[in-house]
Amino acid sequence: MCGCLITEGMRADDPTARAMAEKLSNAGIQAIGNYLDQVCPDAAQALTDYLLITLRGLSAAACSGMSRKRLLAVAQIAAKAISGELEACVTAAVV
Repeated sequence: MCGCLITEGMRADDPTARAMAEKLSNAGIQAIGNYLDQVCPDAAQALTDYLLITLRGLSAAACSGMSRKRLLAVAQIAAKAISGELEACVTAAVV
């Protein structure tokens, strides 16, 4: 639920809470981006954006009351997609 708290905090009316949530979010995004820059440099930005949008969408859906079962089903599809993209990067780097 930490991700949900950060995502919701980024929409807070309180400027201090919003800034803190954005700082925490940016640190996570930076870590993901740095990893993907090393593993899949040609697609790192798009993959980072995909993960960010997916995570924020899952967070919003969870806060709106979507069931755990449905959230997990979506997360599993997203995991397959990102896994396939990373595999394609590794394969392309070997060839």
